[in-house]
Amino acid sequence: MAKICNSELTAQRQYDLQNGLLQLMRVMPYEKITVSGICEKASIPRRTFYRYFECKEDVLKWTLNNLLEEFYLQVLFDFRMEPSAVRESLVRFFGFWYQEENRWKLECLLENGLEMQLVACSMQKKSNELAVICSSQDDRLERLTISAIMGTTAFFSVLFYWCRDKFRQNPEQMADHTAHYLTSPLFSLQR
Repeated sequence: MAKICNSELTAQRQYDLQNGLLQLMRVMPYEKITVSGICEKASIPRRTFYRYFECKEDVLKWTLNNLLEEFYLQVLFDFRMEPSAVRESLVRFFGFWYQEENRWKLECLLENGLEMQLVACSMQKKSNELAVICSSQDDRLERLTISAIMGTTAFFSVLFYWCRDKFRQNPEQMADHTAHYLTSPLFSLQR
């Protein structure tokens, strides 16, 4: 578990360790990455690492949560499913992941088989939000949770397909294709 930041130095060191992990993931499998390797890449002594994280998995989770927080702030805060707004929302969705700084992180996750970690973090974030909105006795919680799971997995599945396809289409093209299916009757695969 990541430790709470209470100073600028703490935050900077956590970001340095995150960047060390991501840089290593570009050149080697996640399983072979060690805490020592992350520290060396981040130019931080190993003993200092444990002031901020307990293990490399905590760095990964912290990294995913930061990425999702930025994603939520830039994209999902105003994601609308009304037919007139779907395409615009999807352009922002795909545009976020198309940005070089986010694109290479997504590629690292897929190359290391860690994409489901991103989905799990996203679903946990959504579950926490829904729990705040609905009481435990509220029958809407279950329906909203199932809806959130379906939506999250569907959007991430399309995103991962696009990434594996080397982002051949631009965000606008992906938005057009996806909007077509979102605004068509369910299970209609006609173009």
